[in-house]
Amino acid sequence: MQALLEARLPARISAVISNEPGAKGLEVARGFGVPTRVVHHRDFADRAAFDRALMDAVGEYDPHLSFWRASCASSRLLFWHASKAR
Repeated sequence: MQALLEARLPARISAVISNEPGAKGLEVARGFGVPTRVVHHRDFADRAAFDRALMDAVGEYDPHLSFWRASCASSRLLFWHASKAR
C-alpha cells in the first residue's frame, strides 16, 4: 500500500477497505489522506453476508479498478478486479 501511494501513479486511490480493523494499510492510507473503511468479517453471520457488505462498501467509492490483497500461506497474493468498464 505504501509503495503504491508513494509512487504517485497517474491514478487516484479512492479508498482503502479492510476486513481487519488493525491493518497497517489503513494507517498508511490515512497518512496519505485516502479515505478508509473497515468491513469486519466477524460482524457477519456468514461469508455471503460479508461479501455483500464488502461489495456495497467498494461500490460507495465508485472505483474503476479494485485492488485486492490477501494472505495465503507464507506469500501475499494480489488481485486486480475491473469494477466497471469505462
